[in-house]
Amino acid sequence: MKNILFLIVLCVFSLEAASQDSSSNKSSIPDISQSNKMKKECILMKNGLALVVKYGDTTTLSSPIKLDNGSTVFPDGKITMSDGTSKKLKNGQYVNMDGKIGTLKK
Repeated sequence: MKNILFLIVLCVFSLEAASQDSSSNKSSIPDISQSNKMKKECILMKNGLALVVKYGDTTTLSSPIKLDNGSTVFPDGKITMSDGTSKKLKNGQYVNMDGKIGTLKK
């Protein structure tokens, strides 16, 4: 009976120690979701469709979306910049959430 009680107490202490270790490690791990935001989210033009790419998931852009810099991207690939000028994405081009336009590498 003493052995069983000893094992139960030992298990409780080991679980408590493990939970404390994970919480202390959690604060030391940097949050990369925000620092890599620009690399993980964009609007891509492919086959005449504007696609929203978020963390590997792709969906069709169905309504206008406002970017962090104030620009607006429309489902047809037209971008209205915050200064009022407009551009249209071509197939293979993308715009990140900061409003920077780039071209996919082949």
